[in-house]
Amino acid sequence: MQTEQAALHFRQGSSDKVYHLQLENVDDQWSVQAQWGRRGSALQSDVKASGVTYEEAKRVYDRILREKVGKGYQKPPMATRRSPSDCLPRKNTRVIRPNC
Repeated sequence: MQTEQAALHFRQGSSDKVYHLQLENVDDQWSVQAQWGRRGSALQSDVKASGVTYEEAKRVYDRILREKVGKGYQKPPMATRRSPSDCLPRKNTRVIRPNC
C-alpha cells in the first residue's frame, strides 16, 4: 500500500490538456484526488474518493487512469538519467554540459 500519482497529457489539434491523479493516505484513510484543465491555465480539481480503504481507492485510481489512457491521454516520456561520469569535464575542454 503506497501513495501513487500520475501526470497525463493530451494534445490533438488545438487541444492541449493535462490530467493529474493522486492516491493518498491520511490517517489510514485513503483518497483519490484529480486536477485537470488546459496546459498553462488554472486547473479544476475534484475528490474522486475520500475516507475509503486502500483497496477501494486503488480501484477508483486504476479505473480513472484506464479511462483517461483509453481517451488518448499519455504519460510524458521519462527524462533520460545521466550517470555522474557524464557530467565530468572531458580532457582539454571547458564545455559545461546541461542538466548536470
